[in-house]
Amino acid sequence: MIKSSTRKKPDPGNIPGLLVLSGSNDRAIYAICRVARRLKIEFYIIAAGPGDKIFQGRYKDRICYSRKNMVLDLENFTEWVMAARERSDSKDAEFVIVPSSEFLNLFLLNLERVGELESLGVRLPLVNADLYGRLSNKSSATLWAESIGVYVPGRRARFSPKNLPLVAKPLMNIHQNGLLRYPQLICNREDLDKFLMRDDCDSYFAQEMIRGNSWY
Repeated sequence: MIKSSTRKKPDPGNIPGLLVLSGSNDRAIYAICRVARRLKIEFYIIAAGPGDKIFQGRYKDRICYSRKNMVLDLENFTEWVMAARERSDSKDAEFVIVPSSEFLNLFLLNLERVGELESLGVRLPLVNADLYGRLSNKSSATLWAESIGVYVPGRRARFSPKNLPLVAKPLMNIHQNGLLRYPQLICNREDLDKFLMRDDCDSYFAQEMIRGNSWY
């Protein structure tokens, strides 16, 4: 293990500007901005509209664009990059985009796959799309963890009253319609009956519920 005292600090001169999409995961956004400012790394914030909390904080001076809508597509993303580039006073400025939400990450990984990020001069500090999917989707991540001896909550063969309480986990985090799926807590028979009435209940698997405190 490398001792913290021996780690080299990043050289700000070798780090392109950071492109930060605000509006989700506020704690992470503020942490990135705080570190970037301390290390004197340029960063440019894309706010999630006028109601974004970032307008109320100390980093509002780094906002270069306020989103007109929450549509995440290539046209909008290109406009945000151009806004940051204009703010940077360099038409050739490169950016490292900060991964701040799973929905954003999957969108960016798709752009990277087809070469759009490179053409825009944007770097994405993530693993490739196949590995990201394997580690982020609940089902494949569970199987992978089990394969290397990491304890995970046990799977249940089916959604049955005798297995209560349990958690319904999505096989894939994002549905074909583009909407994010989230785990569903099923504590009693009423919860179970309600869940089984969903049109997409076949897209979930059953897992034992572990009760206790959640620590981050």
